[in-house]
Amino acid sequence: MNSQQEKLPKTIVITGASSGVGKAMAWELAQQKNRLVLAAPSSSHFLSRIGSLYQIGSRRIKALL
Repeated sequence: MNSQQEKLPKTIVITGASSGVGKAMAWELAQQKNRLVLAAPSSSHFLSRIGSLYQIGSRRIKALL
């Protein structure tokens, strides 16, 4: 893989994205401007988190509740 391919955004699926390791991974990967598919139990806290991830860099986020 060349360096240009490594810089392209990736689509990444994260389960358990509302807390713990899943939450930390979502934050880190959003800062790298990746496309995220997040899965978590339905909660208003999780939905507000999606807005925060969008603000720090990830422009394509899909939530699965």
